[in-house]
Amino acid sequence: MSFSDFYATGTVTVPAGGTAVIGAGTLWSTPIVAGDTLEAGGRAVRILDVVDNTHLTLAYGWPGAALAGSSYIIVYNSPSRSTGTYVAERVRELIERQRVLDDAVATYAAVSVGLDTPPGAPVEGDLYVVGTWPTGAWVGYAGYLAIWSGTAWRFTPPAQGMQVVALDTDMMWRRTAAGWSMWVLGDRLALNGRTPMLVADFVRDQYRLNGSGISASELFARSGVGKRVIGVSGLVEVVPDNILAFDHSAGRRHMMFEGAATNYIRYSNDFAGTGWFKDGGSTITANAAAAPDGAMTADRCQIASYLGCDLGTNITSRATFSVWLRSATGANQTVQMYLAYSTPDGVAANQNFTVTTTWQRFTLTGTPPPGVTGFRPVIAAGDVYAWGAQFETGSAATSLIATAGSATTRPADLAPWSGKAVGAVNTTGCTLAF
Repeated sequence: MSFSDFYATGTVTVPAGGTAVIGAGTLWSTPIVAGDTLEAGGRAVRILDVVDNTHLTLAYGWPGAALAGSSYIIVYNSPSRSTGTYVAERVRELIERQRVLDDAVATYAAVSVGLDTPPGAPVEGDLYVVGTWPTGAWVGYAGYLAIWSGTAWRFTPPAQGMQVVALDTDMMWRRTAAGWSMWVLGDRLALNGRTPMLVADFVRDQYRLNGSGISASELFARSGVGKRVIGVSGLVEVVPDNILAFDHSAGRRHMMFEGAATNYIRYSNDFAGTGWFKDGGSTITANAAAAPDGAMTADRCQIASYLGCDLGTNITSRATFSVWLRSATGANQTVQMYLAYSTPDGVAANQNFTVTTTWQRFTLTGTPPPGVTGFRPVIAAGDVYAWGAQFETGSAATSLIATAGSATTRPADLAPWSGKAVGAVNTTGCTLAF
């Protein structure tokens, strides 16, 4: 086990003379402590407080030029790290982590499972599960884990309970008393004694057709345009056209298919763009912070009274406003959002939200009274970073439809079955499991 004496993941943003440091792609809460030193651009300042994973407070104003998305290091040199209590706590954590590792079921990532012939040009560190009839350097190691050291193959005997993810098929394999077997939902399901012909386990991303493992794209496809989802990293990611989309926003992986929707806000990421209006005391600073997708495109909205958006079209049906917000002050804030209409003046829905120092997507749904016009979203007083505003008809927020000058419509996703799946589904008396 190796230990580092500094932290350098992600980037930092801090104004000249400022003490509030904002990180992008950082996880500061656990490794950093007050008294450690931030170093960047040839300057160094002690850290007064670790606010959360992406916010630090410096002991005094940053002495160098402003940093924006800059590389940095934080040196682990706080005086508190040398105390007996601190060292004892770190040792206890390491012992506990090792205990967890010792008790855990081993899971490996393999280039492929079941290969009989060693690859001709392996890369150092590549791992394979040897097949039933091995050849060449693998002879005598059927079922073993084979890893290329850079000069030779090293072998590990399989142990019952081992799990392996095959990177070439995205399938999970498990070592049992009978050997390696694919671990899918269908192995545990039966209806009237019949094993399902077609299995789709969307949570584990495991699929089977006629008893053989297949990938999701071999089962069906998504016919649709690019889609923004929450990735495994927690950042917003764009899935390309016609590729299956998986979202992790609900705390678990799920496949996403959506109907058609239109974002009527003409500038989803530019809160000073056409349609947006504010009171005279409010200020919008463009590209002031890293957005939920990691890019420096979030605006700082210092709202004295209100920030609203005229849609340029009259919406008369139930609609939902959604927007990502994060506190720009380093502390939680209560911010009100409401859905208003202008002729006559009134409010169809309003709600107070707690905006924290972590990005969250807030939604508000309402229905305008019959005959009114000017139905629109409004954000009340607060000092927040904002990104990804959307106003769409319906009772729920769908994935973000980015706009840059006009309302934009996302067509409905379609999910056509593959030829293989159609053949199975059309089989008389077939059993399906989802």
